[in-house]
Amino acid sequence: MSSMGDLTTLYDYFEQQLARLPLQARLTLVLDPPDLLRLGEAVELEDRSWTVFRYDGNDLAFRKAYAGHGPDTAHLVWVTRPPGRFSGLSPNLDLSFLVDVIRRADAILDLSLLGVLKALKPRETWPPEAVARFEPFLAAHLGAVVAAHADLRRNLGHGVPLDTHCLRALVLHALHPAIPVGDLAFRDPDPRHVLTRYLRLLVEEEWDEEGLTLLQEQALLAPGPPVQDLALWFQAPPVGLVRYLYLRRLLAPRRVANIAAIVRGMLPFDPRPLEPWVDAGLRLWDQDPAWRDSLIVRAERALDEADLDESLALLGADLPDDLFAALAGAETPAVAYGLGRRLLARVTDAESLGRLALTWASRRPPLAAWPETPYSHRARDLAGFLDELAFLFARLAWEPGPELAEGAGLPPGLAGLVDWYVGLRLYDLEYAGARADEALRRLPGLTQTLRPLLDQVRATARAYLDHLDRELARRFRDNWRAYLGHPRLSINVLRDTIIKPRQPVSREMCVWIVVFDGMRYDSWERVVKPRLLERYSLDWERAYLSLLPSWTGVARTGLLSGKPPEAWRSYRGRVTLNQEMLAARLFGLSEAERRRRLRFYSGMESDRTQRQLDPRQRLPYNVLVFNVSDDNLHALRGDLVALNATVNSLLDGILETLDRLVQPDDTLVVTSDHGFVELEPDQSVTIHDDTRWQRFVEGGPHPVHYRFIRGVERPEALADEEALTFEYPDLRDGTFTVAVGRRWFARAGTRHPARYTHGGLSLAEMVVPGAVLRPIGAPLVRLTLEGFPRILTVQESEEAVIQFALASSGNRPAHFALEVTIDAAHENAPLRQEGDLGPGQRLPISYRFTPIYADAPGEVGTERITVQVTYTDAAGKRLRLSRSAAITVAPRTDLVKFSLGGLDQLDDL
Repeated sequence: MSSMGDLTTLYDYFEQQLARLPLQARLTLVLDPPDLLRLGEAVELEDRSWTVFRYDGNDLAFRKAYAGHGPDTAHLVWVTRPPGRFSGLSPNLDLSFLVDVIRRADAILDLSLLGVLKALKPRETWPPEAVARFEPFLAAHLGAVVAAHADLRRNLGHGVPLDTHCLRALVLHALHPAIPVGDLAFRDPDPRHVLTRYLRLLVEEEWDEEGLTLLQEQALLAPGPPVQDLALWFQAPPVGLVRYLYLRRLLAPRRVANIAAIVRGMLPFDPRPLEPWVDAGLRLWDQDPAWRDSLIVRAERALDEADLDESLALLGADLPDDLFAALAGAETPAVAYGLGRRLLARVTDAESLGRLALTWASRRPPLAAWPETPYSHRARDLAGFLDELAFLFARLAWEPGPELAEGAGLPPGLAGLVDWYVGLRLYDLEYAGARADEALRRLPGLTQTLRPLLDQVRATARAYLDHLDRELARRFRDNWRAYLGHPRLSINVLRDTIIKPRQPVSREMCVWIVVFDGMRYDSWERVVKPRLLERYSLDWERAYLSLLPSWTGVARTGLLSGKPPEAWRSYRGRVTLNQEMLAARLFGLSEAERRRRLRFYSGMESDRTQRQLDPRQRLPYNVLVFNVSDDNLHALRGDLVALNATVNSLLDGILETLDRLVQPDDTLVVTSDHGFVELEPDQSVTIHDDTRWQRFVEGGPHPVHYRFIRGVERPEALADEEALTFEYPDLRDGTFTVAVGRRWFARAGTRHPARYTHGGLSLAEMVVPGAVLRPIGAPLVRLTLEGFPRILTVQESEEAVIQFALASSGNRPAHFALEVTIDAAHENAPLRQEGDLGPGQRLPISYRFTPIYADAPGEVGTERITVQVTYTDAAGKRLRLSRSAAITVAPRTDLVKFSLGGLDQLDDL
């Protein structure tokens, strides 16, 4: 019996047998009736070479070739059946003309498949007809067939002879080794199990034409009670069968009648005979997620947009409520995309677009739980578009009116306004609009009608932010000195993070102060912080306001000096803008200590600067300035999505640099000097040159910048609400006029201004983060639910709102699927939401429902609300968070209810 170690094909078995012959052997007869070995002119082994002479019934040709062999040369005679039409005359080989060769042969090797199988498994009885039928498959996969034989025999049991069905199972296993041969035997007396097994194999595996034919034949001829209706399942074209199951699952929940009849036109066969067994066939959808995903992928791979539209039309959902009901129950990317597209195609104005987006947010299907199909990216684009719109409309639900200019309804104080701006994610309004626009560009057929409406929404968001900026300017005008001394001014970032907490600082416990030049708060929250939190834990964070003007020369100097401009003094008491010296003085370092204890590098993104920095040199204080936006602002012409993509790409190198520098016991302080705004063409104010601008007249720098004017008196043409003027007396050219809100200054003749800039008075330019982070070790994905109540008391029939948050407390991004459900049989639809939550991020959730009070026997009232969140941890384990709250419904006293119980008994009177 041959060793199975290296046996793969029949040829491998042949080489093994040949190699075992004695070295003295010179002539070997090889019997290969069906010509499966496909030998050439010679067979090369490690220890010798065999010349090949073929005998296929043509004795004359054989003798002519064979006469020339040397008597001492190792050779073999390869015997096959005659070629062509003569090969089928007899299944046996005619060796009568080879008697002389047989007598002289040192060995005769039977390489017929039946002979090989008997040699490899001598105790098994192999069916000759079945072996002959599957010879090519068996020869090509001999090793796999023999290896699977033991499993097949265990599945069959002792005493059960092998038949064609068994051989076909072995061949199928050889073609698909990942499928256990027992699953391919189809030896199940229950027809439903045979159908289920066939559908599982058909959908989860890729089959070529030959393999598919064998699989269909195997199921059709499976042992067990014959069912004619079941046989039709195994004869149906696989692509059509998959589509039928897909459509059946789509339409059944909507209680569409006569499904088989109405989908007949979309299939290459009549599905009506399949209906009696369809429930058994679709049982896998709920029981086997992997099978369900495979079926969805196969179905949507063959589904073009016309087919999709035709399929969704069968739902009979024409009204928005019906479409949303179908969307809430969607189970595949194509259905979610198609229904969402139908809803968006009906939108005619911004108000209806807002209602649609907010409704979508409460009925969003769980895209993350679905497989990747040709429609997945379209579904994600559509979901992204509606997600961003839902956020925009939720934040803009309060339409800003004229009273906003006086601060009505806004938190008091600068800190209150900043925290409110950050807490409600108002910093994200512009970026959300850009993300919505990017998603819309990838939605064919919707861009032309929806872009004008999206532009309206984005314009409203900009106007809203402009009102807030004007309110911020008003608070500065009311008390300029209070602004310069306010604890939330960015000059306090280093004091709050290092000095006040008495942060231990030494060569063993270094502090790394990383300033991201020009990083806006949306870039911080959505791009930079999530990437940092993959490596660092967040110990502390607060939002600050930068020093005006929000221009690097002033804002960063104030940040690093920890003082307003009037206190920017050198060691000798002179006014200085040397940021390194000012930082050293803030940390209490003497002039002698400054070089030994403080390292200061600006332009860290430069390769030259990187080479100058020696990671082996450990200093207690380290200031590293990275340009993530500032140097790119004037060159970038793309939108905020493109700009933040650039920031994200720059982070790759920045994080690698920090990895080399920051050690486990070090502390990382991250902040920014300022943000930026986009220059809108209709918001410019032209500032003409003035002959009184002495320094400019004498060849000095021009005083007019896009967002501020420096060193000259305020131009008379500027209204109070457009600009704010102030002075830093100790600074040369210390008079500044900064633009407020969306306004910007153009010099006479300006034609092609930069798209983005900074230096003015706006929350986008001035709100900057201050954060303390520490290096972490193992990756961690962890989500928590915050603020979900245990008990809830509500009023009957009055809409109630439950608010809580989903927070990420790990150091890796988490993809989640969330569902909020409420008991009782009423119209409150569940809330489903899925998405990505970066490290340290927090997602507010609101769920609205109308409670029911049960005051009669048998009535079902509202008693409990539940939230479930599923996500995968860093080890790949699927986790579930679940919270539940008991609901007490207070009855309304203004309602009079009548009980109709007992009316069914009136007929008995």
